[in-house]
Formats: sequence, structure tokens, C-alpha cells
Amino acid sequence: MEYDIAVGIDWSPASLAAVHWAAHEARRRGSGITLVHVWHRRARPTPYLRVGGTERAWAERTLEEAVRSVRSAHPGLRITERLVCDATVTALVTAADDAEMLVLGSPGPGPVGGFVTGSVSQRVVARADHPVVLVRAGRSAADEHLPAADGLAPEEIPETPYRDVVLGLRVDRPCDEVLDFAFEAARRRGSGPTCPRAAST
Repeated sequence: MEYDIAVGIDWSPASLAAVHWAAHEARRRGSGITLVHVWHRRARPTPYLRVGGTERAWAERTLEEAVRSVRSAHPGLRITERLVCDATVTALVTAADDAEMLVLGSPGPGPVGGFVTGSVSQRVVARADHPVVLVRAGRSAADEHLPAADGLAPEEIPETPYRDVVLGLRVDRPCDEVLDFAFEAARRRGSGPTCPRAAST
């Protein structure tokens, strides 16, 4: 039995990209996805909320919109919703513990808040015992494939070979779970794992 894939969501484009990447991966594995949205009670009024709105109502709406988007693009996929009021990193690490992997959106390196490399995602990666996948804004499952020939229809993209899975590993502290995950991901895609070597001078 495959465990579901957990996805941490907010209102960002990167989060939406992560949701759809996770949905494609879940179909590949024959599993479902669990959408996790973390919200916080605030002592002071929040200016971006509509009149009469609450943090929880805003969080519920964010979750509902994500579910609607996934169901529209991936009919029949099993979707579980989880609304959590807790510290963001703690909630996401807990979600990772209950899943095959955790997927987060990442706009990429930069000074922007949210699931950015070096922010929440970095702390989650450091604490999580299960694999964490970061998906950049604007990316999709089709980007896992090698460039398609000119004139190839979108529905033919899955027939295009996958790119190699790149594995980053510290040779002085190898991790069997990371190795197993990379080789299994490569096997499912019919590609090869690549482990680049880096030397310090």
C-alpha cells in the first residue's frame, strides 16, 4: 500500500505548482494526496482579510480553492484535506511523518517570504524524516521530461523520455532512505539517477 503524498499549501503560485506536481506523482504511484494548510490566530486584526472575515475562514477558502483546482485537473484522484492551527514548520514536519513524501512550493532563492529556499522549507527539510520535494513556481510535471520535438502535441508529452533524477549526497554521511528514494523515483520514470561530484579547494 502506498501512503498519500502530503502537500503544504498557501495562496502562492509556487504552492499551486506543488499541488499539481504532487497530483501527477500520486497518479504515477497509485496513491492520493493530502492538502495541508497551516493557519494562525492573530491577536490583532489582519488588514488583508475582508470585512467580517476571520483567519480560519480565509484558511478554509484557500484550502477549498486548492481542492477545486486539483479536482478539475485530476478527476478521480483521492484528496484529503487537513486544516491545521499550529506553528508552520511543526505542522509540515508532522504532515511529512504521515506521508510518503512532503511537497512544498518554492519560488526559488530570494528575499520573498513563504516556502522559499532558506526559509520555511529549509527548516522543514532539516527536521523531516521523510523525503521533501520543492517545486518552483511556474514548473509542471511536463518539465520532468526532456525537451519535446517541435510539433509534439501536449497529450504526447508523457511519451517523451524523462530527465535523469539528480541525487545530492554527502559521501561522508550517506543516507539509505535518500538513496532508495532516488533510485525508486528513477525506476518509476524509466530514467537513471545521476550523482554529480563536487570538490572543494
